[in-house]
This record gives sequence, structure tokens and C-alpha cells, in this order.
Amino acid sequence: FTDGDGDLNLIGADTAASVTSDDWSIEAVGRRVGSDQVQIAITIRKSDEIISKPKILLRNGEAGTISVGDEATNFTSEVDTRSSPEGVVVDVVATIEQAGAPVIQPRLRFLID
Repeated sequence: FTDGDGDLNLIGADTAASVTSDDWSIEAVGRRVGSDQVQIAITIRKSDEIISKPKILLRNGEAGTISVGDEATNFTSEVDTRSSPEGVVVDVVATIEQAGAPVIQPRLRFLID
């Protein structure tokens, strides 16, 4: 579903989970799109600066990968969704690497009603 500007028409309220370690912060926000899809937006921050804000659209029950970065810093996130009686459970396993070495590897889990 899109509006006239090509943006997704999202339904329901946002649901989020976040983790902070040292200077790094990762927040995942999920929302239903139509009856069988969810959009997951991930915000990566270092200190107070937003480094990246990638998004992924998945059907309920699907998994996907988000990868962004440059020569210095890479971000990869495995996103898994599964239906439950309460809604859609979202699992996010993220990795931030600098110079090829992991800096932070958080796991986030939340429910989208």
C-alpha cells in the first residue's frame, strides 16, 4: 500500500526495542503494513550522531538481512519475523564492525500487535 508520494501506508502503532553499548546505540522500530507484512526500521547512532537508518519490509514469517557501511564501519542485521497469537514477534541480531572487528553485537526482540 502506498500513498501518492510512494510512501508505505502503515497501520497500527510503532513498537520498538533498543540497546546502547559504549558510544553505540541501535534501535529497531516495527510496524504492520497491510495484513501480512511488517516494516522494520533500524537506527544506528554513535554518540548523538545518526550513522544510518536502513529499513526492511518482510512478510510475516520471513527473514531478511540489512547491510550498510563504508570502508571504516559496517552494519549487518539479520531480521526474523514469526506469527504468534499476540501478533508478530521480531528478532533482530545486529553487528557493527570497525576495521573488520566487531564493536557491538546486540540481540533485540519485540512484538508488533
